[in-house]
Amino acid sequence: MQRSHRAWRIVRWPLGTVLILYIAIVIKSIPHALDYQRTEETVARIHSQKLTIENVNGEHLPPPPDPAQVNATVEGIGAFQTAPKVNLASQGAAAASAFTQSPPTPQIPKSPLPSP
Repeated sequence: MQRSHRAWRIVRWPLGTVLILYIAIVIKSIPHALDYQRTEETVARIHSQKLTIENVNGEHLPPPPDPAQVNATVEGIGAFQTAPKVNLASQGAAAASAFTQSPPTPQIPKSPLPSP
């Protein structure tokens, strides 16, 4: 009896540790299992849809937008009530180059310490 009691005292801590680790792994894997199940359902739904020739030819696309509405904010006040927009092409290359120039490179001051 004494020997079996001592063996149980030695074995129960590693057994308990393994059991606690197993429970933690199972709890941590629950969100992954749910995500996997949701992915499988989505894949099944996608595979159940049939692609027809009308889809390929673009017959189910929305109509093209009205050109008057598309170009409505090119000149004048924008949709967000911002300042008037400027057409740089009509003002020449000088105005356009002002926006394409890179900023000047900053000068790094010399160190006051003597160089080796």
